[in-house]
Amino acid sequence: MTTTAPAAATERWLAAAPFLLRPLDSDAAIADRLILLLHYGVDRSENNWLSTRSGDYYWNQYLPERIQDAAYTSGGNLNRWWTKVSGHLGSTPRTRAQEIELAVLLATEHPKRVLQAMRDQTAALTLRTKIITDAVRADRTPATEGEVDK
Repeated sequence: MTTTAPAAATERWLAAAPFLLRPLDSDAAIADRLILLLHYGVDRSENNWLSTRSGDYYWNQYLPERIQDAAYTSGGNLNRWWTKVSGHLGSTPRTRAQEIELAVLLATEHPKRVLQAMRDQTAALTLRTKIITDAVRADRTPATEGEVDK
């Protein structure tokens, strides 16, 4: 009997924003997916203080600062990066598919290059995650009749 891993959890999110070009290099693509998993794993219950801190503060300051800080202080180790940043954000994979994808991404052959992409492209990667999140949300909530695009 052979088993195959489920489809990457991030594929569904990325598919919601087909207008975004995929990152051209594989290191940025891995960073992109890790940040998506990080964001979607955040505990948004009232038990997490971050649940009241979405919006501009989260996207423009808190999330990018945590991503970049962990990228600089993880010693080139993606597992250490994930432990630091997910601990700060209260993030954990929500499904088996997300757990599997996270494990695969963290085992990349070139973790230092992925962390370098996170350091060099923090703002762009965070913006991509925000755009994708907005597109996923728009897919989930049908537009009401007469609603105007913003």
